[in-house]
Amino acid sequence: MRAREFTLFEQDTVSGPLENLGYKNVKKSGNFLIVIVDIPSGQANLKFRVETLKKIADELTKMGVNASYNPIQTSKSSIGFVEIENNPIKVIVKDEKKQGENRAGVANEHELVKIINEQIKQYGSIDVVFQDDRNKMLELRGVNKAIAAGTDTKGGKKADIVLYNKNQRLPISIKQTDAEVWESADSLFGSRARVIVDKLLDRKEIELQEKGSIQIKGQIKPVYRLSREIVVEPTSEDAMRAIFGSDLNPQGGIVVQDFQPHHFVQYDDTIIIDCYAVIKTKEDIPDSHVMYFLIKNMPGRASLGYYGLGTQAVTMTRAFGKGLTKNPIFVDQQANSIPPPPPRDPSVIT
Repeated sequence: MRAREFTLFEQDTVSGPLENLGYKNVKKSGNFLIVIVDIPSGQANLKFRVETLKKIADELTKMGVNASYNPIQTSKSSIGFVEIENNPIKVIVKDEKKQGENRAGVANEHELVKIINEQIKQYGSIDVVFQDDRNKMLELRGVNKAIAAGTDTKGGKKADIVLYNKNQRLPISIKQTDAEVWESADSLFGSRARVIVDKLLDRKEIELQEKGSIQIKGQIKPVYRLSREIVVEPTSEDAMRAIFGSDLNPQGGIVVQDFQPHHFVQYDDTIIIDCYAVIKTKEDIPDSHVMYFLIKNMPGRASLGYYGLGTQAVTMTRAFGKGLTKNPIFVDQQANSIPPPPPRDPSVIT
């Protein structure tokens, strides 16, 4: 069967067949068609997405579309794409659970907002108190509105929900108890991270190995892999910016909890919410959540000038392991080696 020929940027001639094959959730972004799939529980994310791409290529070919799976990384997909002959359109596959309101950290905030607004509807206004075992609290009396704000990150905003009463607003960031990342740190730390990587390379304390290639604007670029993770001690200003952003200090704060039903106690028009930690100032941060910069292998990142490397602001348990058992290179801002944190149990809140 002769393969169909496509006009440049003729997306509909690809999205139509995709929908006919049963892929109903297809989004368009530039030259990419993004197929959103629901990955079954227990399935490995990357393996399932690669198999879906291969299946799409095979099924499109059977329909007369000359399609093939290309495993080369792009800025849109670390696992490759389906390419179409004589057409610049590429098909990629994304996990439904990481899109829109279901992305990490957002599904939790919408459930919390729903609970609070249900009680506001019943009582007119309510008192909301977040508290932890250290008696740290975030509270607002007479709350008459709660909104989810996790998609508004302009200007360094961190709030996931905002509570309002007649005169005040309380911005709150929500972190689940097992969350390990405060934020992507490429813009905050990327240029400094490159200097540190280069110094460690010069001293032969790390190695960068070429592990494949990627096509960027028609050019093939090498993809690198770091031989060992690098942890960097932040400045106080770095830590405040990464953790509190532009909107949480001093008027708001952070609550750490996974919010199960037993965490909520209600007395008439007062809701008390039990948290693993309530953080309003730097001094409130428990040992487990002290912030460090991490330079690591990150497919799809290029901010350091080495494609495949990126930076994150992470918790201590991510940087050094829950039992401080990891052995990354630990340096200061000038790439000088420094001793790791003293042995302790970072799962204990202090």
